[in-house]
Amino acid sequence: MNSYETHSFHDFLADDYFRSSIAQPTDETARFWADWLDQHPRQRAVWEEARRVMLSLESNERHYESTSLSETQTGVLWQRIQQTAAVTPTGSVFGTVHRGNGARRWWLVAAAVTTLLLAGLGAYVWQNNATGQIEHHTAYSQTRRLTLPDGSTVLLNANSTLRYAKTWEAGADRHAYLDGEAFFDVTHQRNHERFVVHTGKLDVEVLGTKFNVNSRRHLTRVTLKEGRVKVDALAERQSLVMKPGETVEWTDQHPQLARKAVSPERYAAWTEKRLVFDGTPLPEVAQMLEDNFGLKVILENPGLLNKTLSGEIALENEDLLLQALRDLYGLQITRTGRTVTLR
Repeated sequence: MNSYETHSFHDFLADDYFRSSIAQPTDETARFWADWLDQHPRQRAVWEEARRVMLSLESNERHYESTSLSETQTGVLWQRIQQTAAVTPTGSVFGTVHRGNGARRWWLVAAAVTTLLLAGLGAYVWQNNATGQIEHHTAYSQTRRLTLPDGSTVLLNANSTLRYAKTWEAGADRHAYLDGEAFFDVTHQRNHERFVVHTGKLDVEVLGTKFNVNSRRHLTRVTLKEGRVKVDALAERQSLVMKPGETVEWTDQHPQLARKAVSPERYAAWTEKRLVFDGTPLPEVAQMLEDNFGLKVILENPGLLNKTLSGEIALENEDLLLQALRDLYGLQITRTGRTVTLR
């Protein structure tokens, strides 16, 4: 198998094993890339950008397949890319793109177009004119403030994706699709149009309010700061209406809407670059490190599984956070590349 040591951004996107392992990951491929990243830390940034673009493109694959371009349309698109390349400095990303045949060519074309959006940015926007969709994605350790077509605002947390229509018609429902974490400040419309946030398991419906949604892996959590929201678990046909100061959780292990009273500031502290722990289990803290910084965290001592943390830590960068965890809670921390071991 290719060692990938010298792979560029486009090399990854053109590689069959990389694409298949990202689009349809298995335990074997996940272990391979985790070990490879530990051995090649200098390649991590390139690999992560390629992975993020791959996932963004993969989400639209069905649309591309159902609306394939004619030869004339293909020629026009390629001509525009070449014209853009002509005014791009020598040695730009387009230098590695060649006109070929089949799926490989289209991955390279898509990568080239997307790279224009990535230039100089840690977060990127993918706009699909054919479907009228806009997709925002943030990198690890980054947040991004967005203004939606209706004037509502969203703060998108690290390693998260938000997708919505480019335009929202007056009188029509407003829909946004979230993978990751975001804080929403939704404006109330004159005609009381619904605003719905769709996650993997839950739909969150509001009129005008402020709330936080975290949907990662097997957990979806909605925390309400102001206003009123309705949460629907579609598969189980469950729903409830939340009040400010409540959080609702849904997990694959316990597919029931679980409501409890909380301090909303704790779950939205990341919007002020803080982490607030209130009897937070250490495995959950480890998950925060992975989700926000891309660190692979190992709890070496089984006794740590039952340890909880309380307090507040500045969310400046991963090194300061690890140092604070070590000093405040007496943890022994060893770091090798992107792997962190807690004892």
